[in-house]
Amino acid sequence: ILEGYESQLTGLIEHCVNQVEPQYTPSDFGDVSLSLKELKELEARFKHNIQSIYPLSPMQEGMLFLSLMNQSSNAYFEQSIYEVQGQLDISLFEKHFNAIVQKYDVLRTAFVHYGLVRQVVLAQRLVPIYYEDVSPLTEVEMLQRVEAYQQANRRRAFRLDTEPLIRLAVFKLARDSYTVI
Repeated sequence: ILEGYESQLTGLIEHCVNQVEPQYTPSDFGDVSLSLKELKELEARFKHNIQSIYPLSPMQEGMLFLSLMNQSSNAYFEQSIYEVQGQLDISLFEKHFNAIVQKYDVLRTAFVHYGLVRQVVLAQRLVPIYYEDVSPLTEVEMLQRVEAYQQANRRRAFRLDTEPLIRLAVFKLARDSYTVI
C-alpha cells in the first residue's frame, strides 16, 4: 500500500511540476460553486486577469436586473464635477488615479451576466482618463463643450461586464484651471 501511495504521489508531483501554465480551481478565486468549465470560460474572457470571483449579493442582483431592464436609465449613475486651480500634470494624475483603482477591488470589478451571474474582481485594470484642452475656445464655447460631454457621459451606459465602472475626464480651461468630471 505504501509503495502504491508513494508512486501515485510521485506521479502527481511530476504532473504538477511539468505544467507550463498554472492550473486553477474555483476555490483559488473564492467561489467553490463554479464548475471548472465556468471558470475556464471566465479565465478566457478576462485573459487570466482574475483576482477573485463572487456571487452577487441580493442588492447587487436587483441593481443588475434594473440596469439590464432599462439600459438608458441613470438611476445608479453619479457624476461629480470639480474645479481644479493650479498646475495639473495629466500623466501623473492618471498614474495616481490608477493607483487608487489598483488599491480598491470594487473599482476593478466586472459583472458577468450572460448565463452565469458573478462579480469578477480583476487583478489589474487601467482606467484611461479622457483629456481635452478647450482653452483656445471662447468661454461660451468651453462651457458648451464641457456641458456636451457631461450630457453624453450621462447618456452613455456602462458595460458592466467589460468596462471599468468609473470614468474620469479632465478639461483644461486655462493655463492653471481645469474641470474634472
